[in-house]
Amino acid sequence: KAALTQAKIPVESAEILFLPKTTVAVDAATSAKVLALLEALEDYDDVQAVHTNCDFDEATLAQAGA
Repeated sequence: KAALTQAKIPVESAEILFLPKTTVAVDAATSAKVLALLEALEDYDDVQAVHTNCDFDEATLAQAGA
């Protein structure tokens, strides 16, 4: 960040991301279960972030409203 500031490049945000090296394709039934689990985990007050390496298809995400 210091090098960017010295070069007068504005920083909009900075965060650490967890990007999976491999992903797991899941079918529609499993996707629904995994999405329900992820939502349940996010509801806990002590949980700050939830990550997964599941590869959801677009139709499943659209249906779930994610």
